[in-house]
Amino acid sequence: MTDDRTATPADAPTVPTDTRDRVRVAAADEPVRLPSWMAATGSEQELTGAEHRRLTWARHRGKLVVAFLAAVALLLGALVIVVGADVLRQIR
Repeated sequence: MTDDRTATPADAPTVPTDTRDRVRVAAADEPVRLPSWMAATGSEQELTGAEHRRLTWARHRGKLVVAFLAAVALLLGALVIVVGADVLRQIR
């Protein structure tokens, strides 16, 4: 005779089958288990220059955009003052 049930490991967590009952799922006393590749030590790697810039931009995006716009506004204001002063000097 063959058994149609699939074999489950003995250490498999017992999770309630009704996942809509979130309270029961959250109350399950099973520890969180990480896969071995996530818990392995020495998995750190150096970032490349492009990755470092991308992560820095993502972390400080709002501040950098505001600083860039402020710098552009200051340069535009200085340009208007210089050109305006030159035009006034030529008119006189």
